[in-house]
Amino acid sequence: MLHRTAYLYALRQRIGYRYLWGGSGPDAFDCSGVVIASLNDSGLAISDTNAQGLYILFQHNPVERLQAPPGSLYFYGDGVNAITHVMTVIEHWDGAGIVLAGARGGDHTTTTPEIAAQQKAFVDTVWGDYWLDKFVAAVDPFAGESS
Repeated sequence: MLHRTAYLYALRQRIGYRYLWGGSGPDAFDCSGVVIASLNDSGLAISDTNAQGLYILFQHNPVERLQAPPGSLYFYGDGVNAITHVMTVIEHWDGAGIVLAGARGGDHTTTTPEIAAQQKAFVDTVWGDYWLDKFVAAVDPFAGESS
């Protein structure tokens, strides 16, 4: 199985899991934690890091935002040196938009499952350009992988 396919499968399996600040699984994740866990499940060996670290790791594989293939990562923040969030492209709907997935709804105050429940913070999908005003870059961690 290709890494991209395995990554998307692993990520979809985590939809519905709780958000937890700094969470890297197995039962709760933050935005970078769910990406790293899913990348590792796909056969890639990625060390624990944050959204900025993931951007640094894959920045040499840029793709156009609206042409980013499923499995590509969207990075958000205040510039390439201030990445604070990451989401994954799940699919494109021709002419209608994009579906993204990732851990969202929480922040540095989301430190327990109870707080996550109150904030409705969890791994989920979102329709459309999530947090578009903070979009920084799109990268394809699977660039060069044969299809």
